[in-house]
Order: sequence, then structure tokens, then C-alpha cells
Amino acid sequence: MSGPAWDGYLADPFVLRLPDGGYAAYGSGPPAASQPSDDRVFQALWSPDLRTWHERGRVLHRLPPEEGDEYWAPEVAVVGGAYWMYYSVGRGIDGHGVRVARADAPFGPFTDTGVRLTPGERFAIDAHPFRDDDGRWYLFYARDVLDHPRPGTHLAVVPLARPDAVAGPPVEVLAPFADWQLYERDRAMYGRRFDWYTLEGPFVVRRLG
Repeated sequence: MSGPAWDGYLADPFVLRLPDGGYAAYGSGPPAASQPSDDRVFQALWSPDLRTWHERGRVLHRLPPEEGDEYWAPEVAVVGGAYWMYYSVGRGIDGHGVRVARADAPFGPFTDTGVRLTPGERFAIDAHPFRDDDGRWYLFYARDVLDHPRPGTHLAVVPLARPDAVAGPPVEVLAPFADWQLYERDRAMYGRRFDWYTLEGPFVVRRLG
């Protein structure tokens, strides 16, 4: 196979195997300034075989403008027969927090539950729900950490009591540890300047225990 599987804009792609067969893909759209001003965000695609993809439209109802204008990195989990979309929203690149929306079908429409799952974080993106073998769910994500030898975007996890509620405080998972993880020197952030390191996009699989 040559060329892209999908030649449209689909940043931060996530693919879900559907319970009744086939696959759904979700992704971030273009920057807010170039997006249509409709009432939904997040493009979704459907495929029977991971090779051919068909557009299914935008699937998440947009929040009120005061919540933000940039929607990033959706991931979807199936829990209790419902579909739960984890994503971040903020204004530009500032103030992002992880939220969750619910739908009865893989292509929605998803409606935000009104819950910000990362209220104590300065900035949180790239939410990844993970179900362990014992049935417990966890939410991994990227967050800004300033008090560290390598300040920047680190990875954390929080246990979930249910799809729309956390069960405890966040725990550090992985911090930047190498010079090649430097994103920008002398970066202006939070009223200070940092050599800013970045880890993003956590994704977890259980392997060999």
C-alpha cells in the first residue's frame, strides 16, 4: 500500500476496534482559526479493514466559548456499553485541561459530562484511558511540571473510580531524562524562563506482566 491511509487532516490520531466489527478513528482538527464555525469538533472516520477509511463527520458537541477554542487528542473507551471520549480543550496553547464526554454510539454525538478530570493541573493534554487486567481503569496524560531539574511536560496517571470521576491524586509516571528531549531553550512560560523539556502522548499496553 502506498500513500497515506487518509489524506485529510487528522492530527493526534486514535483508532478504536469496535465491538461489532470495524474500526473508528478520531483526531484533532486544524488550528481553530482555520476550522469551520459549526457546533461540533473532532473528525471521525470508519474502516472495515484499517486500509480504506470513510468520513463520519465531527462527533463532539463544542463547549461554550469561554472553555476554549482548541480541542486536542481525543481517545475513546467503551465502558458499560457507552462510549467515553477523553480530550483536552484550552485557548490556543494555554490552559488545557482533560475532560470527558459520553455517547451511546461510536460516532456520537458525544456530549461533554461537565467534568474536568485534571482540575489541579496548570496544563494537561493527551489523555489515554487504560484498563488493566483486573478491570480497573486508569487515565494517563501529559502535564506541565516546573519544579524539576528538567522542567516541562511530564507524564502522569490518575486512577478512575468510574469513566467520569477520578479515584485519587495524580502520580508521576515519567519525567524527561535526556538532553534530546529538550523542546526549547529559554522558553517563556508562567512568567518565568525555562529550558523546556517535553514528553507527550502516553500510550500503555500490558506485556509480560
